[in-house]
Amino acid sequence: MMAEPASTKGCGFYLNREEQPRSIASEPAWLTALSFLRANGAVGTKEGCATGDCGACTAVVVSLEDKRLAYQPINTCITPVSALAGKLLITAEGLAGPDGGLHPVQRAMVEEHGSQCGFCTPGFVMSLYAHLRNGCSADREDVLASIAGNLCRCTGYIPIVRAGLRLRPADAKDWYSEHEQLIKRRLADLARPSVRPRSLPELERAWSKSPQARLVAGSTDLGLDLTQRLAEPDLLLIDELPGLRGIKASKSGWTIGAATTWAECERELAPAIPGLAELLHRFGSPPIRAQATVGGNIANGSPVADGPPVFLALGCRLVLQRDGKRREIALEDFYRGYRQTALRAREFIHSIKLRRLPAGAVFDVYKVSKRKEDDIAAVCGAFNLTVSGRQRIIKSARIAYGGMAAIPQRAAHCEAALLGQPFTAATIEAAAEALEDDYQPLSDIRASAAYRMLVAQNLLHRLFLRTQGEDCDLERLAA
Repeated sequence: MMAEPASTKGCGFYLNREEQPRSIASEPAWLTALSFLRANGAVGTKEGCATGDCGACTAVVVSLEDKRLAYQPINTCITPVSALAGKLLITAEGLAGPDGGLHPVQRAMVEEHGSQCGFCTPGFVMSLYAHLRNGCSADREDVLASIAGNLCRCTGYIPIVRAGLRLRPADAKDWYSEHEQLIKRRLADLARPSVRPRSLPELERAWSKSPQARLVAGSTDLGLDLTQRLAEPDLLLIDELPGLRGIKASKSGWTIGAATTWAECERELAPAIPGLAELLHRFGSPPIRAQATVGGNIANGSPVADGPPVFLALGCRLVLQRDGKRREIALEDFYRGYRQTALRAREFIHSIKLRRLPAGAVFDVYKVSKRKEDDIAAVCGAFNLTVSGRQRIIKSARIAYGGMAAIPQRAAHCEAALLGQPFTAATIEAAAEALEDDYQPLSDIRASAAYRMLVAQNLLHRLFLRTQGEDCDLERLAA
């Protein structure tokens, strides 16, 4: 066992196997982790896109959660360095053994000829390492999912996948697994920066003193402000605040903390909601889902966000908080205009309430985009119908779309055309026509207005056809 440093107190994070933490006390909170790494000699991690899209900057962050170590891949290009405080960051150069020997992930990449120009290699190595640490599977689909979001500019995916298929759980035994107790002590001893409040009252006090500060959880959208617009905002980190993280299940539904990540929803929520697992599989990449939060996705107010159409169809309600007081609002009343919400000054989303689907509900969600994975939707539709009786009468209907208006929005005319009608092809046809009274979509780089309307109508037809046992191909409907 290595000797413990005399003192590890201070605002910083550990990098790889270094015995002393890297101090970030004097660094601006908005500085990205990637910029910090490269400015301080850790240049193995690459900058490819600076938007969290290509994976060249992928590293693995290790945090102490409930007395256990959690390993998550992150895009360091859009992660504020202040978010690393109290954690361990592992980069590609930190995988090799103390004697310089290759880590099993690196050896597999070498022996399978998984590196060509080498620029993307560190990111692939770290994504495969995260896959190894989180329950390595030799299933091809699992390997492909683990490296989603990593782009190879030399089109060398086949040998990279072969390298992933070689990995076995025993390969996770390395310096970090052997020194787990040492790592836990080190992380427990690290101080946190002033930008990371420890409680909700502390957050509200800090925000009242700096009302211009930005609340940050996953930073996957804010990161673009840092790298593309060169913004330098004051930050308050809320990703680890008690009360804002986690999913509480009840007989009637779920309460989701606003800082809960989409990776957590993928594990705990998706199995209970039809179509959600497929949608979340296409929600960014594993590093993005490990960082991006439910509350951030909603509060961001993007008309093409993946989460809001689903939550609108489920009858979501938001719990908002300011100065210790909370109020509830229906999600459809939250959006006031393009990127405009009902949030008041210094008010934030505390949690999200979802109702469980009743027995026999017809529910599904479909996303159409130019790329199948890691892409923004042209149209995303979510459908929630209650059908009952021998006549199969539609008793309730909640239909919502993203990408069709300036805000994620329910289709009121379409819903009205469905209510009280038999669940038949003729009813669906009339409801599809009613969508033209609900939306006047715009043409942009992702799709034309006519295309969006046709796709929105076809997705409603798809819902009906799938309930009739027909496997309707999404790409054909969107053609």
